Amino acid sequence: MGVDISQKSQIIAVTGTKGKTSVVRALHHAVQSALRRDVLSVDTHRIYIGDRKIMSANDSMRLFGVGSTVCPGKFLYALYGQSEPVAILEASLGSNRAAGLGYWSHQVGVFTNVYDDHIGRDYLQTREQLAEEKAFIFRQIRKNGFAVYGADNDLVVKQLSAIRPDRSIRTIACTLSSKANPSADFVAKVEGDKIVILEKTKRLAAIDIADHSWILGGKHQPTLYNALFIFAALFTFFFDDRNLFDRAVDALKSYWPDERGGRMVIKTASNGAKIILDFAHEYQSLTNVADFARTLVSGKGRVIGVVRMTGTRPDEHILSTAAKFVSHYDELFIYEKENDDDSPSERKPGDAPQLIKRAADNLGVPATVVLDKQEALKAAYDVSTANDVIIYIIHSSTDSYEVADSVFKFRKEDGK
Repeated sequence: MGVDISQKSQIIAVTGTKGKTSVVRALHHAVQSALRRDVLSVDTHRIYIGDRKIMSANDSMRLFGVGSTVCPGKFLYALYGQSEPVAILEASLGSNRAAGLGYWSHQVGVFTNVYDDHIGRDYLQTREQLAEEKAFIFRQIRKNGFAVYGADNDLVVKQLSAIRPDRSIRTIACTLSSKANPSADFVAKVEGDKIVILEKTKRLAAIDIADHSWILGGKHQPTLYNALFIFAALFTFFFDDRNLFDRAVDALKSYWPDERGGRMVIKTASNGAKIILDFAHEYQSLTNVADFARTLVSGKGRVIGVVRMTGTRPDEHILSTAAKFVSHYDELFIYEKENDDDSPSERKPGDAPQLIKRAADNLGVPATVVLDKQEALKAAYDVSTANDVIIYIIHSSTDSYEVADSVFKFRKEDGK
């Protein structure tokens, strides 16, 4: 335990298939607001100390040869000189195989979920393998720390066995199932219009969903799960100081995700159609965002998707994934996702979009391939009305907002 004692930094680390960046950014806002001092934040796209951006993910790649979330502890240098350094870190797969985490242990380890992202690439052929690769998040929790986990995902639950028995780790299960009874020290769940944290049947905390507009009224399941992870992580991080926990929760009442962050951005186009920008990249999230969009449709409006999938996956993976989500849309415009993955694609332009279209054709969903993303957005806009919702599944948060705004002419008064 000597190494743990010498590490002064207090860290919340987050891994999983989806939700990581959203959870990290909200936690950064809440923890920094509660502590009233600069906190380090590392996610897929950016590195912040306090409210100041110190580096982008591209800068990380150029400088270190790996992305920002591989060995995220490499950015702890930004906290040099602080007597009580605090960091909120997103940790990706490479932190297990390539370079480690860059520090010894974290106070709170958050494991959100395991879905089909990365499957079919390199050494990852199954979701089970993916879950095992991400189990570092539990192994590296320090003594008397906390494991926050998605209790509705069996593969995540299975990885709890990676927790070191000599560390007296406490667990907090996050669930949306009313029937679930996770074997955990604490449970975060939804009861009526509140998110509650329970110890057995004793309610330790209750957060009104309506007080936090970023939870979207609980209508978007991934966002609701993220809220459970966020509040559970705050509860555990401030376990010994309820005043700081309450202050962090209050700070989130005024929180809204970065419009240029690509995570569930909702705007209104000049013709009145609702526009959703989202970074969905596997069938669960592609389905969830469409189902949420359905709640925003008015009258006889439609859900129109401008979508893409990476071309680095096998044909069977693309076809089977598309078959699971396309029926949730009323019409699709499919563009070509530029390849920026680790493994190069040998596909010709249009191959992956045509596979998605084939799945849509098989299910009778109108689908058009328009390889250029801006032209695809224009095509969707041309067929839309004020009653419709257009979902733009973005490729990158770098310029997607600007590209969408140039097409849809977002109404200025609608911004958060």
